Formats: sequence, C-alpha cells, structure tokens
Amino acid sequence: MLLTLIALLSGCVSKDSQHIRRGGMFIDGNRVCFSVNKKQVLSHYEFSAIGKVYSSLLSGRSKHLSYPDSCFMLPLENGVIYRANYIVDNEKYYNVFIKDNTGHVIYLWSGVDCPYLSAVPW
Repeated sequence: MLLTLIALLSGCVSKDSQHIRRGGMFIDGNRVCFSVNKKQVLSHYEFSAIGKVYSSLLSGRSKHLSYPDSCFMLPLENGVIYRANYIVDNEKYYNVFIKDNTGHVIYLWSGVDCPYLSAVPW
C-alpha cells in the first residue's frame, strides 16, 4: 500500500492530462501577483499558509482580473510555507514557496524536472 501511495504522489504526467502545472508567480515583499501580463485573465485563486495550522489567506473567482488587478497585498511572514492554486487563461497552476528568515522567496518546486505533478491538493 505504501508503494502505491508513493507512486501516485511522485509520478510525472503529460501536459494533456487534467493535472496542474507549476506557475510563475511574482512576489515582491507582501505583494503577490498571479500574473503580470495584462492580456492574461485570472479566473480562480486560492492562497494559503501551510504549517502546524492551515490558514487560508485569500480565495476568489472572477472573469475579469488582469494585471495589475491580479496582484494582492498579503501579510507574508518569514519562515512560513505558502501554497497557491490558481487558474489563468483556463490553465490550472500551483506554486509552493517559503520566505526565508531574510525575506527572500524560495520556490520549493524549482528543482523538479517534471513541470506537472500527479497529485497536488486543489
């Protein structure tokens, strides 16, 4: 059973599947932008802190959010892992990052060779 669980959580899948891709968010201090392209439309977004206690910081749906309206000010703390799930131009994306103790953003999936994951909490 453990091997099955590991296989389900770690596989690389193709772009044609219904899975979520890593996204490229822009983070500057406490400003989080799901897109910086004025032609792209953000239609769904969830942003949360992951830790001992799960905390939803932002969520919503829209049909009209483009840059700069796709940016939000959030109270991002150092040493906390954050997760974002969002849809831009009908494509599902995710991002997981942490702000280190100096305030630098470290994307936790940046070293993964596969741009798609087979299991991401949505």
